[in-house]
Amino acid sequence: MKRIAAVLFVSILFVFSSCSQQNAIETRQVQYRHICDALFNKYQLQIIDTAFGANFSYHNGATNITGKAAAKAYYTAFFTSFSNGQLEILEMYEQGDKVISRWLFTGFHTSAYQGISATGVRVTVEGVSIARIAGNLLTEERVYMNDLALLQQIGGVAVIKK
Repeated sequence: MKRIAAVLFVSILFVFSSCSQQNAIETRQVQYRHICDALFNKYQLQIIDTAFGANFSYHNGATNITGKAAAKAYYTAFFTSFSNGQLEILEMYEQGDKVISRWLFTGFHTSAYQGISATGVRVTVEGVSIARIAGNLLTEERVYMNDLALLQQIGGVAVIKK
């Protein structure tokens, strides 16, 4: 009888532990989705103050920034260059403390971007982000997007036609 009770107790602990781990995963994904929505779809830069870690780092190949002030400056410049933007998350996964998302950004090129004057063109670019969330704060983000396609859409790089 004691053996059955012990097995039952361990089984219940396992179930609750699994549920707790699943909730943590869902919480990170919900949190990252909320950050992306606030930042890219609502232009609420104040989300950086509350949801980003003090030493937040951002990397996208050409750009490496550290800290909340640098993040605000970067996103302000990006949103100035591409107004009326929308970010749609197409897929989202979790691995450890990281959230991986595949997304689609659309917006209008309304101000200079990397030295290219505003064209007013609607742009669409797809990318992948790997975000680290630790202690309920976004501490790191690595972004991989099709920069060539973006530059081609705004006339920064010639499109070679066959």
